[in-house]
Amino acid sequence: MLERIVQDLPSFFGYYNLVFVAKAAFTTVALSGIGCLVGIGLGLGLVLIRLNDGWLLAPLRWLAILFIEIFRRVPFLVTLMLVFFAFQLSGADLPLFWVAALSVCLIASAFLSEIIRAGFESVHRNQWDAAASMNFGLLASIRHVVLPQAWRVILPPA
Repeated sequence: MLERIVQDLPSFFGYYNLVFVAKAAFTTVALSGIGCLVGIGLGLGLVLIRLNDGWLLAPLRWLAILFIEIFRRVPFLVTLMLVFFAFQLSGADLPLFWVAALSVCLIASAFLSEIIRAGFESVHRNQWDAAASMNFGLLASIRHVVLPQAWRVILPPA
């Protein structure tokens, strides 16, 4: 059995197999990059919606929580199939790469929003109050005070 594997091993490393593996690796890296970039952007947006305490944004806050909880609980393959069939039913003719990219972005944004929220909550409330006393708005507080401190907590799980 082992001799047969050793004899057939050179045929596995043929030109077309190596091209296939290289294309698959490039697709994986591209999906990961797109998922990370879009996931960080959407995740930060979801966190900013959840941090706002205004009663006018309460429906948006509930939608953000619903989105996060749904896409954190549903497995990736189920999300992939739901997105694929949603595009099929809508009549949109997208390549499979973009269906997979959208699925990765949905799940990455849900997970990264919880990671970012946990990092923001790790910063002591006194730091938030100090930024507010310096007349910083929410975005300025996050950018100049909270994010530099929360980055150590956000980076390892992200």
